[in-house]
Amino acid sequence: MKLSPRMFRKVAREEVAEQEQSNNRVMLASVANDLCDTAMSYYGDYSEQDKAREIAGNIRHNNLQNLAELLEWFELNATLNGMNVLWAENGEEACQMVEEIIEEHEVKTITKGKSMLMEEIDLANYIKSRTKTTLHEGDLEGFIALQNDTIRFNTAIPTLNLDLSEIVEILNHRQNMPHTNEASEVVDYIREFLRTKFKQADMGITGVNFAVASTGSLLLLENEGNIRWSTSAPKVHVAIMSIEKVCANLDDAFYLSSLISRNCTGQSITTYVSLLNGPAKKEEKDGPREVYVIIVDNGRSEVYLDDEFREALRCIRCGRCAVKCPVYLRIGAYPYGNPYPGPSGTVLMPLLLGLDETKHLYQACTLCGACMETCPVEIPHLDFFQRYRQLKASGDKEYEATSNIWNKMMFESIAKGMDNNKRYERALAGLRAYTKNFVTDNYIEKMPMPLASWFIARDLPEIPSQSFRAYWQEEGFRTAKEVKEDE
Repeated sequence: MKLSPRMFRKVAREEVAEQEQSNNRVMLASVANDLCDTAMSYYGDYSEQDKAREIAGNIRHNNLQNLAELLEWFELNATLNGMNVLWAENGEEACQMVEEIIEEHEVKTITKGKSMLMEEIDLANYIKSRTKTTLHEGDLEGFIALQNDTIRFNTAIPTLNLDLSEIVEILNHRQNMPHTNEASEVVDYIREFLRTKFKQADMGITGVNFAVASTGSLLLLENEGNIRWSTSAPKVHVAIMSIEKVCANLDDAFYLSSLISRNCTGQSITTYVSLLNGPAKKEEKDGPREVYVIIVDNGRSEVYLDDEFREALRCIRCGRCAVKCPVYLRIGAYPYGNPYPGPSGTVLMPLLLGLDETKHLYQACTLCGACMETCPVEIPHLDFFQRYRQLKASGDKEYEATSNIWNKMMFESIAKGMDNNKRYERALAGLRAYTKNFVTDNYIEKMPMPLASWFIARDLPEIPSQSFRAYWQEEGFRTAKEVKEDE
């Protein structure tokens, strides 16, 4: 089943009902956070860690301020390095470019590295439906998620929601893997299966962690080594990146890479760091003969041109915000309905898909701020979520936000009532009398529209029979004004 942000509430209820899975997710997230906190202690105490995040945030801010120039600089240097740089306005155009490359080089087998952008543009399904090419997912956990016909559950740990027995059952059903209770045997089986696919591949497709403008290089981070198979064994390598992935120089790229690994897997550095500088030279035995870099916009340039929302493109895809988010930890990835579950996607997807399409994402946020506290590039998540809610309440054509007339009238009435003391007191008295019809055991558990949705997962204590001010006066306490007058 293809998920969508519009299905958020339905899928979230189903996921919350899986209590054991939810508890396991919270437990694993706690372990991941401990590892990441330990890795971040490399920078020193909390104030020093904040300085590191500030530096990274400034790097990303500067990259975005000079994005157009950096992309042109990267294209020039990458072309001089022998790469073919292509520009795609949207996901459909990027997929068509890949299809043309497949046809040009008569590709029969493809191995694919982990890439959230490829999932965003649904490249894998496009290749399967439009070409006769066989596509293999090269990432270990991505391979398991593919066999399960699901999206990745987490940026760093795509199968965070599955235990060993579930993984074994999936692979037994889809790949006839023998039953086992040993994780190492599962890894060995997948390794042997994929090794032959890597050797047979005519094309490798990967994402890009950072594109370095000053050198025309591609920086890729991984822990399994499978991406290196995809970039070196096939005769053709296609790298797909979104426009915000560009960095000015190697110093910036490596500084950000250090923060990715420390906030993604709790490592000081990922096991494999690859710096690709173009196709293999004539005297080199290994490496692709052709390298293509497809730079995908897919709505991001409109975000970039908006000064208010440009900083949404800062994200370096470490996934730390998700494992700190109480909403994500309870509902998991599937309700988000996009490749970027958690706060990072809740920042980006409303700008790409529209505020109506994604309203449940930013309205579900508790505004606790855990994502902002740990974000290694200081994205102001809460500022975005609150602004999205404002636009949704008032309506906005540019970002496809349709205001609900009843909600708008209700909040306008509340604002007018709270602006005047007498109106406020009368409204509160009326509300107190009205809500008595819905009180059960001193709690209000449900009410009719427009408040019905609020009570689906919440209740409210019975409104006191008198206001605090009336109680204060009844008990004979004096107001601050009365005390001051006596003095």
